[in-house]
Amino acid sequence: MKPLSARQRQWLASALSEWTGQGLIAPTQAEAIRARHLAGPEAPGWGRLVFSSIGAVLLGLGVILIFAFNWEKMPHYAKLAAIFAGLATAHGLGRMVHRPAGAGLAAAEGLHLLGTMLFGAGIWLVAQIYHIDAHYPNAFLAWGLGALALSWALPSIPQGILAAILLTTWTGVESVDFRYVNHMAAPLVLAGTLPLAWLLRSRTLGFVGGLAGLTALAFTCGRLNGELVAGVLFLSGCGLLALGPMAGDEAGEGFRSLAAPLSALGWILHMGLLYAFTFPDAEDVVEISINGTADGIYFWLFALWALGLCTLGGLAARRRDGEAEPDAGPDAKPDAGPEVGPDPAGFWSVALAGAAAAWFLIRGQALAGIDDWAGAAPFNLLFLAQAGLLIVRGGRESRMIKTAAGCLLVAALAGARYVDLFDSLLLRGIVFFLTGGAIFWAGNRHARSGKERS
Repeated sequence: MKPLSARQRQWLASALSEWTGQGLIAPTQAEAIRARHLAGPEAPGWGRLVFSSIGAVLLGLGVILIFAFNWEKMPHYAKLAAIFAGLATAHGLGRMVHRPAGAGLAAAEGLHLLGTMLFGAGIWLVAQIYHIDAHYPNAFLAWGLGALALSWALPSIPQGILAAILLTTWTGVESVDFRYVNHMAAPLVLAGTLPLAWLLRSRTLGFVGGLAGLTALAFTCGRLNGELVAGVLFLSGCGLLALGPMAGDEAGEGFRSLAAPLSALGWILHMGLLYAFTFPDAEDVVEISINGTADGIYFWLFALWALGLCTLGGLAARRRDGEAEPDAGPDAKPDAGPEVGPDPAGFWSVALAGAAAAWFLIRGQALAGIDDWAGAAPFNLLFLAQAGLLIVRGGRESRMIKTAAGCLLVAALAGARYVDLFDSLLLRGIVFFLTGGAIFWAGNRHARSGKERS
């Protein structure tokens, strides 16, 4: 169980006193809750952790600039002493002030982050001292591996985030400056950060690690064959989207904390690229020329990934719907509905993602001759259906962000088709009338759903 932050502890203590005074819970129950949730260490606030991290980075840059001012006048041994003394001091103080939670943890994270910044500066400065003319992206690799090792040793979320950024930078400079196809970059980033996010139950690290891994994958595919980038990212998004329905109660807290940010990344990739595919001139992006063995491995590996995960996600969603059916037995109360109703929209969202992945494969490989609206029309229908399901799920769950996202996606699709499909002002007016009416209905349905729940 994760420790509570200071604000959460304050709210719980106040609520327990109020509930006890109103007779909602017994004093013994209140004491049991206090012993369970308030006796442990306090979780550090993200604000304190973020400001400590930013301060550490700026402090590190300041120290580097101060040394750079007199760097040429310092003897070699003094330069090395300054580098190693800074490293030892930062990490030593970090260990001294380290506490399991609270202000000590935030200060320790900041000091260790300062030490990692000095470690990176030391790599460059040592190369300068001894005039080492090496392959400079290796410095980012060594720096990133050091941050990654420390993120596991402490363990530390900020160190994991910094490692993901540095390793992605390494892959980017290798690809852009040296035209190197780095097949190991994405697996290294994902294998280094995602298990740590699982261990620490960190959605932030899961999101950053997943985003960094996908960015490294895009660099690799772009250098291998530029036509692969959009297709591989789209298929990745279809597969990641399906992780959401798999994160049920039986999956465990670690998997749920990792599946949520990765599923969000999947939604962003899936809907963003699906929108691009709705345009009739998108055949240059959809049709992929597989020019060699490596191209084929990447393309079909992610095709199997997308279709396989969509199948598993659909089965998980269907199973959860079946388990959530209300009990209509003789002892059931007539006015009591199920605590958790079935969610068929979740199943259909995954099914539509699988259908989009399948049509992408058919359109780009088997039926490459289909151009213009014959190839784009299914993508339009799939995009509209996904947006509609977001609106339905937002209303059902009283989640305004889902309803708003679905409405914005419908409006974006209507706006795009207004420009490139309808020549008649009457048809354009009808499209906007229907779109506006649908969004108006969705907003009112969401408001009614919220009132019913309250």
